Amino acid sequence: MLPTVQTGRDIQEVRLSLGADGKNIQVAAKIDTIEAVQNFVGIIKQADAVVILRNELTLELEPEKLMLA
Repeated sequence: MLPTVQTGRDIQEVRLSLGADGKNIQVAAKIDTIEAVQNFVGIIKQADAVVILRNELTLELEPEKLMLA
């Protein structure tokens, strides 16, 4: 699991660093910041799985906006 993903580019960089030996490794992205929520589409296009940490998002979002995230 890749913590604190902000953009899809973060996942691309991990895949590049793994090289050919890591081609079969699946990458799960943790969504836990407002920036990651804003870049959600790009992240899900690059990740094999996504985990949304709503409890972490409560530190950055008002409760009424959390339901929309």
